[in-house]
Amino acid sequence: MWQAKTLTVCLLICLFCLFKVSAQEKEPGANPPHQLGNPNAKYKLEIFIDFQSPTYAASYKKLDALKAKYPNNILIIFRHFPLDNPAHDKAFLAAKVAESAGKQGKFWEMYNLLLQNQKTWSTSSSAENMFVNYAKKLLLNVEIFKADLQSEEITERINLDLKKARFLKLDSTPTVFLNDKELRFEEFSNLEEIISKDNK
Repeated sequence: MWQAKTLTVCLLICLFCLFKVSAQEKEPGANPPHQLGNPNAKYKLEIFIDFQSPTYAASYKKLDALKAKYPNNILIIFRHFPLDNPAHDKAFLAAKVAESAGKQGKFWEMYNLLLQNQKTWSTSSSAENMFVNYAKKLLLNVEIFKADLQSEEITERINLDLKKARFLKLDSTPTVFLNDKELRFEEFSNLEEIISKDNK
């Protein structure tokens, strides 16, 4: 009798664990994701961004400062979330540009160039030419870069991240998760303060 009860409890615990799979795990997004930092860090930041988002362009350097301050305790995981509206008309192309640079080992370098120069390319009628110039600046093989911009593989990686964002019912960018918990915008703005308090 005792053994039967124990077995029942164990089964219930297993079922509970199975049903408690987070949304993060159900829709993994592109794999492997682009990430920076210690994979075993105490703080995992998963960030869904649109390269044409002025809000993120104005705040992304805070993440660099945070990673520099806590080099062993921060892991930054990047996710694409290009919005589909007229104000973000070049967002998906910019995501493809970053991914194409990533194929040649220069994702983060292109990431920085896109955000540093966002105001310029986002209002340009020749953004694609500007992106090719960024590839040249990073000493990429330009012909391969151009071919990758058209590849299904690149588009699929972005779409996998978008699928995850939609599954999580995200509607704005940037959206940041700290250890799988979605942060409100004011919490993202005060992220360093939150982590500093936790480390006291």
